[in-house]
Amino acid sequence: MMNINVLVDRDDDLEWLKYTLDSFILISRANFSFNVCVREQHFQGMAIAYGISLNPGNEKVISIPRVNDYQPGDYSYIVAGDLEDSRIAGTSIPVFRKTFNPEYSRTGKTLLKNQGDDSCCVALIENGIKLSFDLFYNCFVHLSCLQEWEYEKRGYPIHSYAAKLNEEPALYQKPVVNYLFAILENTILLLMDKPEQDELFRKGEGFQICLTHDVDYIRKTTSLRTKRSAFYLSSGFREFKKVKLANALREIGRSFRFLFNPCDYWQFEYIQELEETYNVRSTFYFYAGVKRGQVWERFRRLIFDPGYNIMKNDKLQKKIRKLTENGWEVGLHGSFDSYNALDLLLEEKNRLEAISSLPVLGTRQHWLHLTIRDTWEMQTKAGIKVDTTLGFNDCIGFRAGIASPFYPYDFDTGGKHQIVEVPTVLMDGALFDHYQMESNESREKSLEILGEVKKFNGCVAINWHQRTPAAEYKWYWLYQEILSWVKENGGEGIPVFKVLEILDRDEDLLQRTS
Repeated sequence: MMNINVLVDRDDDLEWLKYTLDSFILISRANFSFNVCVREQHFQGMAIAYGISLNPGNEKVISIPRVNDYQPGDYSYIVAGDLEDSRIAGTSIPVFRKTFNPEYSRTGKTLLKNQGDDSCCVALIENGIKLSFDLFYNCFVHLSCLQEWEYEKRGYPIHSYAAKLNEEPALYQKPVVNYLFAILENTILLLMDKPEQDELFRKGEGFQICLTHDVDYIRKTTSLRTKRSAFYLSSGFREFKKVKLANALREIGRSFRFLFNPCDYWQFEYIQELEETYNVRSTFYFYAGVKRGQVWERFRRLIFDPGYNIMKNDKLQKKIRKLTENGWEVGLHGSFDSYNALDLLLEEKNRLEAISSLPVLGTRQHWLHLTIRDTWEMQTKAGIKVDTTLGFNDCIGFRAGIASPFYPYDFDTGGKHQIVEVPTVLMDGALFDHYQMESNESREKSLEILGEVKKFNGCVAINWHQRTPAAEYKWYWLYQEILSWVKENGGEGIPVFKVLEILDRDEDLLQRTS
């Protein structure tokens, strides 16, 4: 297998840089390896000089400046010049403005330029390529969720609310890391001879959308009536303040209807029949906690946790077993407080395994409760193999700038967590509750996001709650259109655990071709 040396002059760059390059190998399906090492005077073949100057002689060098600094919300946008890649062409790619070193690249054929002033960002020169911005650090900031990590160190985690970060929502509409990795792919290919080019990257085939359903309620509880009626009522008051009387009256009417009208939330059969039509299977995430403990703890769980007790519901237990018998997957919907409580998560996981008689390999934390410091490490200790919590409640798109499964970064060890994260990029509640989008807009925005996944042969998760085919929501029309779009565009709708099979297959292929 070919090896590319990545030469640095700082020991403290070795861990995070190796993580970033390992992620590149996984996501770009690269058929070679990187060797990250402190600067060497002699090397053979191709090298990447990170933050150092080399006199390459006859060797080929990609020069990248080391500028490890960033300011949230402060970007320059780079666009393709003579770099021919259909994935990049026509797209403005955000790069942290503070990671630029304009003096680093001034001569040569411009491959990418700054959209604002046409200055050179990537240049092809004799025996090499020069970049004027720190591509590696840009990738790491997004992929590691560094901004969230620093936010947590100052206080509490964001859990699932993009509004707590100083970013424009438009940033999350593009998988920035995939774009930057595509630039790195192209720079490597340009310096290779034609016979080598064809073997460097294994072509991806199609794309995968992991179909998931959080099971929060199977009947209309008093707690849900109260919470959701209050949500609609507060929305109505906000519309009054905007002097939008018609909207305000609509929301107040929804509040009272939701409070008093009955509705059927047992929608499993509807979803199964719909998915059978498209010959797909999905993953249902079930809550397996119990309301016990002190009075305050029971009250807190009544308010924040899903509204059923799986241990006392024979009908639900039979449904879980029937789902798995017919090819659907069952995962754990970890309780509100289990995101950083190993004993609680393990107890819930054991309950669900006892009911399904199958190992529980995957989870999504309820309310997307997640901390960068604790959650992935705790899930790994509980025996979870794949997580789909990484998404926003108040925003659609790519929370870590990635449209592919990846291993999250472990800030404590400087390596990767031993759990696969499949990013959740679309959720019914974010579209129809937070954004309150009309039909055409929700369809357009959803398919734009999934179009980015298709572009990079990616794999992400979407979440349509089990109860939302019900008459009070009627949100599954868009889910059905997504299933149709995926099929028409050469994609595949899959349950989450299949991602582990795909990754294992890719690793086996890499070993056989190495």
